[in-house]
Amino acid sequence: MAKDFHEDYYAGLKGIYFRRILKAIIKIGGLKNKRVLDFGCGKGELKKLLPNNVVGYDILPDLSDVADWRKVKFDAMVANEVFYLFSKKELENFLEELYKCNPKAELVVASAGRAS
Repeated sequence: MAKDFHEDYYAGLKGIYFRRILKAIIKIGGLKNKRVLDFGCGKGELKKLLPNNVVGYDILPDLSDVADWRKVKFDAMVANEVFYLFSKKELENFLEELYKCNPKAELVVASAGRAS
């Protein structure tokens, strides 16, 4: 069964856990004063915590602030619970493209892993 990324996954205990992860990402990445691209932004929870410096991009256009992440100027890219959806080759290609588009960008990745 495919996951519906429009669903609200951040209600109840899951929401408390998820927002704690986001707060840790903000602290670890020093994101408060950086332009941030939230790659795989979903419903925009990171942007709610940093409303003035986050641009959200998602493969689902209705969840995105922009149509093409490559055209966004950013200091740091956050990929939270995203890369487990990529194949090894897709991830390699993505990272090469990211480097070509923005070689100085910092990349903050968080993943709890994938359940089999």
